[in-house]
Amino acid sequence: MKTSSIFLAMALVFSLMMAGCGSERAAVQSESLKTASSFSKALELQGADTTVVSALSLSDGTRIIAANTNGSNLKRSALLVKLDAQGNVLWSKKISHQGTTETTVSHARLAPDGTIFLAGCVVEIVQENSLSIKTKGAIWICQVGQNGSIIKDLVLRNADSAVANETATDVAFAGTDVVLVGDADWDLGWQRHDRDLIAIRLDKDWQPVWSKRYGSFDYEAAVSCAISSTRLYISSSVRDNSWTYFDSSLIAVDAATGEAVAGRSYSAKPASLFANDMVVGDDGSLTLAGYCSRSGPRQAVIWKVDSNLQTGWKSFFGYHGTDIKQIAISSSGYVAVGYVNAEKPGNYDPIGMIAEIGSNGKPIRGAKIAIGSENAFSALSIQDRDAFLAGNSSLDASPAYFHNLLALQGDLFKSPIATPIQFAEVSAAITESTTVTKPSAISLSELNLAVEIVDASLEVRGL
Repeated sequence: MKTSSIFLAMALVFSLMMAGCGSERAAVQSESLKTASSFSKALELQGADTTVVSALSLSDGTRIIAANTNGSNLKRSALLVKLDAQGNVLWSKKISHQGTTETTVSHARLAPDGTIFLAGCVVEIVQENSLSIKTKGAIWICQVGQNGSIIKDLVLRNADSAVANETATDVAFAGTDVVLVGDADWDLGWQRHDRDLIAIRLDKDWQPVWSKRYGSFDYEAAVSCAISSTRLYISSSVRDNSWTYFDSSLIAVDAATGEAVAGRSYSAKPASLFANDMVVGDDGSLTLAGYCSRSGPRQAVIWKVDSNLQTGWKSFFGYHGTDIKQIAISSSGYVAVGYVNAEKPGNYDPIGMIAEIGSNGKPIRGAKIAIGSENAFSALSIQDRDAFLAGNSSLDASPAYFHNLLALQGDLFKSPIATPIQFAEVSAAITESTTVTKPSAISLSELNLAVEIVDASLEVRGL
């Protein structure tokens, strides 16, 4: 597998995948994920590479896929696709900004009013000469109607000139207010950088209520968030002091003031621990899921923490290398999607995976769905009894570096293109420690960048 393909497959983690804030709850049948309609489609944007970040289920049975794509000019744009209940494309839109090199979405969420919110980054050229080009990333939030029209669009930049790049990685809703989480890279000079978490609460008119910077480590990359009635939870990937392993970290923030009330880091040394996604329960507890990386194949990991961020149960399992990209709550526990690795020795190409997991974190059943030369599922949405998955694949008929969109719906455990797999539980431990976070206020300025939205033509194929 080419290195570029590995990164494209792993890129589903920034996202995504995600789903942290307010992930859709589900009344899922424990025996199967039956749906009113089933489909398996590949959607190809000619001459472009695409990476899925989110999947949304709308109340009328239609579906939304949020992704990023690049065209022949290599300019990256956000991509939104709306499907009907049979998987047919109703509309597809590319969103970008004039005078920029990149407009990318990290996560898409469905707001209480039914509109679609995108959180991400806009990269513009700030200095250019014959020898080099200097770019700078800024925070992006966009509200889109169910007909694909843009309702609001806002690009924000930190007023601190030492900030080299910043991005929003997730979005949550507190009543009519919107909360953005992300990270920013502070340039300390002499090739030294300090990446810290940021969070911004905007009122219904998108005016800042508070904006904060949180820093407990030299390197913190925001992954996802979840929100309860009073608290905002931010998960991040952090480097340990030796810069050898990655750990996971959680911060609990007072949603009304932005002040940090608790902090915790989680380690699986001697291994890196990544939480790609998290969901919040009705009791305020959190469930995190991702993977643990040792010298051998990756292992899936899922663990639960209470509202004070203290660890309860934890579960490690795998099948020739396993990575959970996104989870959703179900009546039997959880449903998770991601990928497993091919079974051939030395072949690490990803194969899409769906798993049913009990309320104690133990795997109940799983299935792999091989599509093309490699594929992975990075987004999951469950509504009533409908399970909708989205991901990427390098189809055999496409160039290896072109990744197409995948959209699947139905009882995927029993799909004719699915193969049942048996996960093996793995013995491992998670250690935790308290972190102290003292937030500081940040100032933001709005960038006047014209937003562009154009129709995108997709070729749809059945699988």
